[in-house]
Amino acid sequence: MTITTHEQSAKSALVMGLVVWLGLTAIAVAIGMGVAGKPGVWAAIIGSGISGMFFLLTATVALVTSATKPTYLAGAILGSWLVKIVVLMGVLAWLRNADFYHRGILFGTLVVTTFGILILESVLVTRAKVPYVQPE
Repeated sequence: MTITTHEQSAKSALVMGLVVWLGLTAIAVAIGMGVAGKPGVWAAIIGSGISGMFFLLTATVALVTSATKPTYLAGAILGSWLVKIVVLMGVLAWLRNADFYHRGILFGTLVVTTFGILILESVLVTRAKVPYVQPE
């Protein structure tokens, strides 16, 4: 059994998450272009950008705080969650009356990319071999 550190797990999640996110973005842009043209492309970019920002912020906070106590990691993740919610509310308020994007594709892209990244993170966390105690 290969034991990994919290930092190695966070780096692995960051790299693999970026690959999955970019792949899902490319698929969403292609679907958006085929379904709604330019508004579909804008919707796919915005939806994927929102979920990518959520992922990148969480992964970066986990990587930066990986060497600290678990309570600090939890506090940092909670703080980043609050920042993400405020940013999301701002972006959605800005988009409320805009007509340059396709609402259905924005919603679909946001849901698919968010769940895709969450599934990847769940698989990586459950397969990581990080010890719960420090060996003496």
